[in-house]
Amino acid sequence: MAHFSLSRKARKANKKAAYNMAVKLKKGESLNNNELDSLLLYFAPSLPKKATSALHWVAKAAAVNEERKYLNYVRVQNGTAYASDGGRIHIAKSDLPEGWYCPLTLASVTPDLHAPDYLRVTKRMANAVTTQATLGELTKGIDGKNPYLFHTGLDTAVNENYLVDALNSQDANAAFEYEEYNASYRLHGSHEFGDFIVMPMRVKP
Repeated sequence: MAHFSLSRKARKANKKAAYNMAVKLKKGESLNNNELDSLLLYFAPSLPKKATSALHWVAKAAAVNEERKYLNYVRVQNGTAYASDGGRIHIAKSDLPEGWYCPLTLASVTPDLHAPDYLRVTKRMANAVTTQATLGELTKGIDGKNPYLFHTGLDTAVNENYLVDALNSQDANAAFEYEEYNASYRLHGSHEFGDFIVMPMRVKP
């Protein structure tokens, strides 16, 4: 867990900008806070393919460079950490102070963001029909550059990367369930890190 904060306006430096900042440091010049933040994000390691902590697992659901800025961060609220890019949400218990956190560094971010109550959408839909499924039951496909997994019986697809991230596993026996209401589906599941929802994706026939 990082013990520093980042500006909400911080953006990852490109290679040229990072090099120029390194040259400034080599010359004994100082960097301002925005430069330090952008350099830090440049060197921040990518999230592990398989999460090893609940917070890293939550962070995998955060968006990257989304115009709705609140989707780019991990939110901690009332003992719950969650992140969503609009197509999925990961939720876990957390003892972190309330606020916003960078998904790469888990450093706190200037708390001047306003977001909808995304936890509200995680409630189960009344009168919904649920169908149990496992990863191995789904058929692989690709739509453009987007790999997806298709449930033949339910005639619905889901982003493969989203589901594998949510399950934190590629085990064919990894289980979850489809929730259907008014001919609309979404996927629910849970494991040792927390709970997740993944929305379906449209694919070309």
